[in-house]
Order: sequence, then structure tokens, then C-alpha cells
Amino acid sequence: ALGSVAPQHFRVHAAEALLCDQSLTPETLSEAARVAAEAAVPRKGSEYKRKVVEGLTRRLLTRVADEIRQ
Repeated sequence: ALGSVAPQHFRVHAAEALLCDQSLTPETLSEAARVAAEAAVPRKGSEYKRKVVEGLTRRLLTRVADEIRQ
């Protein structure tokens, strides 16, 4: 779920769908992070939060994928 990047917290179902039944490759993780960032609706003047969402989401997904592989 994303918070502080839209009026209410929300799940990005499109990003979740990308990750289902797919290999967790760097490309797949980056695409899911990009989709999450596009779903963000920051207030005017806070557009930078989209880049933050993308970076943090990619980092989190990469860590989770690495843990699964171990």
C-alpha cells in the first residue's frame, strides 16, 4: 500500500498483478516500481514523491526477491 502520495492510502493492484506468476527479474521489479510510481497522486509541489516511490519500491522488491532466492 502507498501512503503520503495521495489523499488516502491505497494498493497498486496493477503493480501487484505484474509480480504474480512472474520471475522476479530486475526488469519485472523495475516495471512494478514504475507502475507504483505512476499510480501516486502527490499534491502540487510534491511531484518528486513519484521518484521516491519508484526508488523505494524497487529497493524493497529487490530485497524481498533476494530473500526468497536464499
